[in-house]
Amino acid sequence: MTKENRDTVTEAVLDYLKKDINCGALQIIGEWGCGKTYHLLHTVFDEILKAKIQYPIVKAGKKSKKETPSLTPIRVSLFGMSSVDELPKRIILASNSWRKLGGKILEGVKKVADNAKEIDITKYSSMIGVGVGGLIPFIPDYSGVVYTLIPPEKYVLCFDDLERAMSVIDPDELWGAINEFVENHGYKVIIISNRGQLLQQHNKEEILKFEEKVVDKTVEYRPNLTEIFSEIVSASGNKGLIEFMKDNVVMESITPYRPEYLELSKELSNLRTLKFAFSHFKEVFTKICGENEVKDELLKKKLLSYWIFILAISVEYKSHTELICDEYKCKLQEYSPILSFSGLLDDDEIKIAETKVNPLDENAKRFHDNFFGRSPLQYVFYEELYDYVISGRDIDYDKLAISTNKVFDIQGDHINPAQECLTSFTNDIFVMSDEDFKTSLQKLLDYTVAGELDSYNSYAMATWFVQKFREFFADLSEDELKDKIKSGIETFSKSDRADGSNSVVRDIKYARSNNPEQFRWVYDFILSTIEERSKERLTKEMESLEKLFMKDIRNFVAQLVPIHDDYTVSYQDIPILENFDNSLISKKMPLSSSDAVWLTNLMRQRYLENADFHAFLGERSFVQALKNEVDKIDTKEKVLSNYTIGARLKPTVDEALAKLEPIAS
Repeated sequence: MTKENRDTVTEAVLDYLKKDINCGALQIIGEWGCGKTYHLLHTVFDEILKAKIQYPIVKAGKKSKKETPSLTPIRVSLFGMSSVDELPKRIILASNSWRKLGGKILEGVKKVADNAKEIDITKYSSMIGVGVGGLIPFIPDYSGVVYTLIPPEKYVLCFDDLERAMSVIDPDELWGAINEFVENHGYKVIIISNRGQLLQQHNKEEILKFEEKVVDKTVEYRPNLTEIFSEIVSASGNKGLIEFMKDNVVMESITPYRPEYLELSKELSNLRTLKFAFSHFKEVFTKICGENEVKDELLKKKLLSYWIFILAISVEYKSHTELICDEYKCKLQEYSPILSFSGLLDDDEIKIAETKVNPLDENAKRFHDNFFGRSPLQYVFYEELYDYVISGRDIDYDKLAISTNKVFDIQGDHINPAQECLTSFTNDIFVMSDEDFKTSLQKLLDYTVAGELDSYNSYAMATWFVQKFREFFADLSEDELKDKIKSGIETFSKSDRADGSNSVVRDIKYARSNNPEQFRWVYDFILSTIEERSKERLTKEMESLEKLFMKDIRNFVAQLVPIHDDYTVSYQDIPILENFDNSLISKKMPLSSSDAVWLTNLMRQRYLENADFHAFLGERSFVQALKNEVDKIDTKEKVLSNYTIGARLKPTVDEALAKLEPIAS
């Protein structure tokens, strides 16, 4: 490696080792997992050995004429130490990695004997050629021999994991022990630490005071993530995967350059997290593509979406472990990106009422903004991938494909272009050129009017952009623009893609409350449209339900309450019976014993045993009509159906009506 190609840390180390005046130790700092130790062992140490630097310290006013060997670095991990007394032993053991005593072991042992107590040299006769570690069992006092075995003229001491040792050992003692090597014994010492953790764990002023005394210079190690990540990927040996990971979306996902992503940058600089994410994605890629190059653009977008999600979940798992719980998983599943107006609206336009936000909601937003918000891809929660990363559960690739196609709104063999157009706006409109912006804005309006977006939330976001930049549509008044948007929402609401479920309504209401007044009209229109479509749908479904009541009571009940664990209930939370044609009840008479049993179950589960029974107050008319018909039955006739009605159905109907009536009145 030439001087021009050396990194800052390597240059600082070589410069430090060449100085003939020892002013202190050299400290290399960096975040946990950023690769400090790896860089030290595989780059810096190699450069030290290649440079063949001789010990430069002046003794007794002049340099020794005696030729000395070049300096050899020794890495000594302080992790797990409980006392500074362990330090000499650790140094001796660590040196075993860097040299062998060879045939002159007895000469070395004699020197050891001069510094240690009661050593029987004859014990070492069979140890010729064994490393320094072999001497350990026979040395009772490590501190007395370390300076002889590991002299400062031959070795550079590199103390790693300083902050971990200081979480156990008194900082005053550990700094003092390190200073002893530097100041009193002339060692060149390199300290590797996470300085941020040191300053958090201990008194900041005390740490800085120790550094001022012991440390000559501090250098920060900042890894070249792009270069290191490329090495991690290349080590996989999968040619198709290696080529795929060169995509700009992938590389930008690990390098957030903006100031607002400072914390995320620290989290992504942890190489263990990147390796964790890549190892999981590698399995997914290999399962889907093998080692083949990805040429299909649709498949490429799917895989990019998988990568962003796996990377995001990996960072959460490694850096925010306290958030990994079922409740947070639900928040991520339910999260719907709400457009952030900061930076796009003037301050006087933002008049949003302050509301107390659930911390998990805030973290879900951070999760989205940190990863999908920086990419050209829409937000997707992949439950299969989440469970795979968090708990190691096997992926059901059929389920993964179905959910992917649904979310991406796959049309034939391509993604819905309307949704892609909107995504280009919601992620970062500022990367567009003037011409691209004008063209894309017109396309967005056209897609909106045609009803081609894939969700109500998408229409709300599209409306924000179209309305905010209305001046680009000079031929349209504000009212005309609103009418066009409403027409598009109407068209969409009648399509199979329109989801007007309770969770969607909740999201729309939440988004409405978090947007300025001038944009709330679109949310109000969406909510009224969903309600209208819901009524229309329920009217049609009611006709089917009424036919089912006349034909098959069991299946009628199954639409309203769960009769089996694996059975999907269509109207468990919907008071659909409030619009039931109650005249059909008399036409259904007489009831069979089986009918009476199923209707009894309906009364119990829907009204008597349901904590949310108040949601069905509107169905009281159905219960009253059923009671009226049941009361007409002469239960004195000795038949099974009359017995079941009298003993089970009639008292249950009376209880249900009584439970509903007080609240209704």
